[in-house]
Amino acid sequence: LIMDWSILWWILAGLIMIAGLIGTVVPALPGVPMVFAGLLLLAWSTGFEPVGLGTLGVLGVLTAVSILIDFLAASLAQNG
Repeated sequence: LIMDWSILWWILAGLIMIAGLIGTVVPALPGVPMVFAGLLLLAWSTGFEPVGLGTLGVLGVLTAVSILIDFLAASLAQNG
């Protein structure tokens, strides 16, 4: 039995991205990093054809900015 692993990677990436989308409204899940991780897995599994390294770089920076803003907002809310 030969299995096409790319289908498994696509399903796993999709599930991670869906969980990340849910995480944007559920505080217990890190939404934006999960969406980025799912996209990174999808890009890796397809040889970076549909999503290039430039796009991933921009999205990685936006993810880092989002995490920083979230951290700063939480610390300001505790100190304010």
